[in-house]
Amino acid sequence: MNENVVVKTKNSKGLVALVIVLILLVIGMGSYIIYDKVFNVKESDKVVDKKETKKEEQIKISEEELEKYLATVPMVLEDDGNESGSNNDAYSGEKSTMETIDKTTTIYPMVFDKTNKVEDSVIRNSSDSEVRGFANKCTTEEELKNKLKETYDYSELVNEFPYPGGAVKKSSDNLYCTFYGRGAAGLEKVNKIIDYKTDNDELIVLEKAGFVTGEYYEFEVFKTTKKDESVYKYKVDENSELTNASSAGKNYIKENIQDFYTFKHTFKKGSNNNYYWYSTEIEY
Repeated sequence: MNENVVVKTKNSKGLVALVIVLILLVIGMGSYIIYDKVFNVKESDKVVDKKETKKEEQIKISEEELEKYLATVPMVLEDDGNESGSNNDAYSGEKSTMETIDKTTTIYPMVFDKTNKVEDSVIRNSSDSEVRGFANKCTTEEELKNKLKETYDYSELVNEFPYPGGAVKKSSDNLYCTFYGRGAAGLEKVNKIIDYKTDNDELIVLEKAGFVTGEYYEFEVFKTTKKDESVYKYKVDENSELTNASSAGKNYIKENIQDFYTFKHTFKKGSNNNYYWYSTEIEY
C-alpha cells in the first residue's frame, strides 16, 4: 500500500512538471508573436519613412530648373498678324501635344536659337551664293538635329521654317541660316510658377501666364497665344521709346497674374532619364 502512494506521488509530480513546461511554452510562443508583430510594425514604419523621404527628395526641384523646363514648352516667337490668331502652340488654350502643335513655328525656331552658330568666315566661304549674299547667322544641320534631340527627344528636320523677321532655310552645303525680309511683332510671355509635382516617370508644372504682342507704339495683352481673349491695351506717344508700351503690358500681367489662366505642363522622362515636354492644357 505504501508503494502505491509513492507511485501516485511520482505521477502527480510528473504531471505538474508537464503542465509547467506547457505553460512556459505557451508564454514563450505568445511573447515571440507579440515581439514579432511589434518588431515588424517598427520595421514597416522605417520602410514607409524611407519611401516618404525618398519621395520628398524626388520633388525638390529649384525654380531655376523648373524655368528651364518651361523654356522648352512650344511657343510661337512672333505674332501671326491675324486679328484672331491662328498660333498653334502649347499656349493656345487647347490641350496640346507634339502631335497637335505646329512644329515649324514653335520647336524649330526655339531650338535654332539654342544652337551654336558657325563663324562668319564659314558663311563668307559657303558654296551657296544665297548664303554668301544674304544669310545673317547659320548653324550646321548636325548641330540643329542634335539640339532638337537634346531638347525634345525628336530628330526630324524640315528644310525651312519661320523665324522672327524672316525665315530659316537649309542651304546646299547643309547649313541652316536666317534670312530676313519682313517685319513682325514679337510675342512675349510673362509667367509665374504656381506649383509642381514629380515622380519617377513624369514632372507636372503649374504655371500662370499672360502674353504681350504689338508693334510700333501699341501693345495688347492676351490670355492665350490665340489672341481670342484680350484683357488690356496700351498705347504710348510716338515720341516715346517702343519698349515703354511693352513694359506696361508686362507689368499689367505681373500685377494681375491671378486673373490669368493656369497652364498645366506635363513632362515625361525619356530613356536617358531627362524630362521632355509631353503636353499642356489649361487647369480649370
